[in-house]
Parts: sequence; C-alpha cells; structure tokens
Amino acid sequence: MDKQTAIDLLQRYGTGNITPEEKSLVEQWYRQLTAEGDWNWAEGEKQALQEAMERYLLSQIDQPEEANIPVRRLPFFKRGWLRYAAAVLFIIGAAWIFLYRHSRQAEIVVSELPAKEITPGANTAVLTLADGSAIILDSVSSGMLSNEGNANLIKLDNGELVYKPRTEKNGEVLFNTLNVPFGSKVIFLTLSDGTKVWLNAGSSLRYPTVFTGEERKVDITGEAYFEVAKDEQIPFYVQKNDIRIQVFGTQFNVNAYENEAFTKVTLLEGSVQVSRGLLSSRLRPGQQAQVNRSGEIDVIKNADTEAAVAWKNGYFQLNGTGIEELMRQVARWYDVEVGYEGAPPARAFAGQLQRSLSLSEALRILEESNVRFTVEGRRVTVHP
Repeated sequence: MDKQTAIDLLQRYGTGNITPEEKSLVEQWYRQLTAEGDWNWAEGEKQALQEAMERYLLSQIDQPEEANIPVRRLPFFKRGWLRYAAAVLFIIGAAWIFLYRHSRQAEIVVSELPAKEITPGANTAVLTLADGSAIILDSVSSGMLSNEGNANLIKLDNGELVYKPRTEKNGEVLFNTLNVPFGSKVIFLTLSDGTKVWLNAGSSLRYPTVFTGEERKVDITGEAYFEVAKDEQIPFYVQKNDIRIQVFGTQFNVNAYENEAFTKVTLLEGSVQVSRGLLSSRLRPGQQAQVNRSGEIDVIKNADTEAAVAWKNGYFQLNGTGIEELMRQVARWYDVEVGYEGAPPARAFAGQLQRSLSLSEALRILEESNVRFTVEGRRVTVHP
C-alpha cells in the first residue's frame, strides 16, 4: 500500500466512512504501533497516542451526538515516522492526531469541533428531464429511472448515470440537464454514445438523451472532465456561452466557472480545438488554452495537468496557489461563503489537500501556512 492510499484510509477511518475490512486493518496498525517493537518512542509519545485512540473508540460507544469534546494537547514528533506509518493520522469526532516526527518538539492544540460539522460529499445533484420534472439523485435507488426519448436512463449502484439507446427511432430529440450544486460530490455519467463525463460541484451539463444528426453537442457551466467516445463521422462539441470546443476523441478538462478570470481547457490525450469568434487554437496533450473575458486565447504549452484534474481524483492540488483562488475552490466544494478581514493576505500554498476532509480539518491544515480562519454558520472569514 502506498503512502497516499494509507493517508486516505486513515482519514476515512476518522470520519467513519470505511468498510469493516478497512476498519480492521487500521486497528491492526494501531495494535502493532503500540506493541513493543522497533519504534523509538520519545517520552510520553506512546501514552499520548494510546489515550487519544482509546478516547476516540470510547466516544463511539453509547455516546450522544452532541457530547462535549475536551481540549487536549498532543506533541508533534521527530522526523523519521514516515518509514513506519502513514504521514498523518486523522481521528475525527473526538480529536485530531497529527503523527509527524520533527527535529524538535512543539505542541498543537486539539480543539473542540463545532456541533454541526460541515462535511463534503453529499449527493445533492438534480436531474431535470425533458418534461421539466426533476429527480434528486440521492432520493432514488439504483435501477431504471426513466425512458427518455430513444434512451433508457439507468442509475447504477455506484451512483453513475447511464443512458442506454434503444433500437427504435421516433425522431424526437429530448434534452436532460444535470445540475451539481455547491457542496455536492462529483457526479459521473455516461452519455448515449459512450462518452464519459464527470461534473464538479457548482456545475451543470445539458445534453440530448440520444445524439442524432451530424454532430454531438453538449453545453456546460462550471467544471467538467470528458472522455469522449471516438466517432470520426460525427464530431463532438462542448459549448460554454460563445466558447466552442471541438473534440477529436480525447480526454480533457474544462474549467468555466463564472467567478474565474479565465475559461481553461486542459488537454490530457488526443486533440481539441478551442474557438471564440474568429479566434481559435488547437491543443496538443499537455497544453492548456486560457480564454479571457475579452475573448483572447493564450496557450500554455507545459500546463499542470495534474492540478487541472485533481478535483476528479479526490484532492486539491496546490502549486503556489494564491489564497483567493484556493478559497473559491473551498467555497464551491463545501458550499460556504468566504469573506476577508481587510485585504486578502498574500499567501501561496503548495501540496495536496484531500477533498474528503471536513471543512474544519481542511482549514486547520491551511492554518499551518500562517493564515487564520473563523467559521460562523456557513461563512468562513479569512484573517491575515
């Protein structure tokens, strides 16, 4: 198991989003961790870890949901811990534990969590059918959802939506619209031609239930990742207002949020042509087109493709990311309002941040970069 997988497993253990087999594995790690062995424990380290884990386990047995969580101080540890365990162990619901060995001792305060934690990953997406009726996806079980024109709409056990074209043709073209609001988890669907689309929070996709005619065309807002099924006879187009993306059987990401300065098209595989008015640019894999509000197209030849699709893979990728850009992502993912005390601080962030973290967990990690946050309801204020 690699380090990133271990970190994700430990985070999900803390939030309770874990299978019985995974839970058993984590607790086996704990038993090995606290047993006599080749770990060189500093004074008090072993006892602190045992007490924190035991307090968490006890809190899960016949405890009311609103139980008060005491404040506890836990030490950081010396460098070298990564060889023996995951980089970070999150135990949420009772306390946070950071296990990381620094070259010198310091202290971190594990503070009481708010009564109602803001967590990501709810499925609040809404599918609007051709007749105007709406389906809240989380409220329906898997199976056949609707007969839409010449396609059967099916929801799979994993939540994916699939459009299966039928053999009969009645000539009627029907459109569906999938809306993924702020705070919703990423939604995955397969269109009638086999094209796969992932929609990020704060996004929408309008598409025909079955593609007919001489082109395949969809309209988006927000952010989407596409794996387009190849069909040289029927080109595929993605439209965002007056920006048109012609696709030649490929994998690419479109970031087209209204509150971003640019619409960004990042190509991972194949080829796309990005056009606005009389201007157009054809991309090669690894390139990114940035279209500004004036309609100018700038091509970044060595784009950070990993950062562009990190949302689809379950994390925020921060490569010198400024505070305002980062907080726009946070606002969409957690469905919160962000404000600033004074001017936004000049901070840049680097590294990865798991999108499975609760809001308070994510903000607490970001505060290690010398910035402070306060949360009141669903409003986050950034302090210098």
